[in-house]
Amino acid sequence: MTYVSYIRVSTKHQENSGLGMDGQRSAIESAGMTITREFQEIESGRKNQRPVLMEAVEYCKATGATLVVAKLDRLARDVAFMFTVHNSGISIQALDVPELNTLTIGIFATMAQYEAELISKRTKAALDAKKRRGDAEWRVSRLTMDGRIRGANQRREQSKKDNQKAIGFIRLMMENGRTSYHKIARRLNDSGFTTSKNSQFTAVQVRRLAMAAGLVPAVVAA
Repeated sequence: MTYVSYIRVSTKHQENSGLGMDGQRSAIESAGMTITREFQEIESGRKNQRPVLMEAVEYCKATGATLVVAKLDRLARDVAFMFTVHNSGISIQALDVPELNTLTIGIFATMAQYEAELISKRTKAALDAKKRRGDAEWRVSRLTMDGRIRGANQRREQSKKDNQKAIGFIRLMMENGRTSYHKIARRLNDSGFTTSKNSQFTAVQVRRLAMAAGLVPAVVAA
C-alpha cells in the first residue's frame, strides 16, 4: 500500500520552531509506514480554504495512495469540512483514530471543532484581559502624572504664599529699622520662615525678594 502524509501547523511560528511539524512527522515515521510523499501546510484548522490539503487529496485520488495524518484534527477542526475530505473517495488513516469510519470521524470531528471554539474563546479572553491590564496601567500612569502635576502646582502656590509672607516681614523690618540683608535673613530664619526650596534665607535671597517686590531698601549694606 502507498502512503502519503499530510502535516499541518496553524502558525508560521510553529513551523519555524520545528516542534509542530517534526512531532507529527516523527509520529508517522514511528508507525512503520513508508511515506512516498509529504504535504505540508501552514493554515488554521478552522479554515476551509486549504490548497495543500486539496492537492494531497487529488494526489491520492490519482495514485490510489492512503492519506496519513498524525492526528485527525490535522485534517480539519470543522465538522462539515472534515466530512468533505472523508467523502472525497480516498483512504484516510489517522494514527489517533485507528478505526476511522462515518461514526468515529463524526465524533472526533465534533470534538476537534469544539476544542477549536474553546481555544478561540480563551485567546479572545486573554487578549481582552491584556487590553484591560494595559488600560489599567495607562490609568494608573495618568493618575500618577496628574498627581505630580497637582503636587507641583500646589507647591508653587504655597511657595508664592510663603514668599508673600516673607516679603511682608522684610517690608516691616525695613520700615522699622535701618538694618542689613544679613540681619533680615537671620530674623527670617529665627522666625521660622523658609525659602521656596525649604531652606534657610541668605542675604542674597532677601535682596532678590525685596527687588522682586519693588521694595526700596532702607540700607545698601549687605
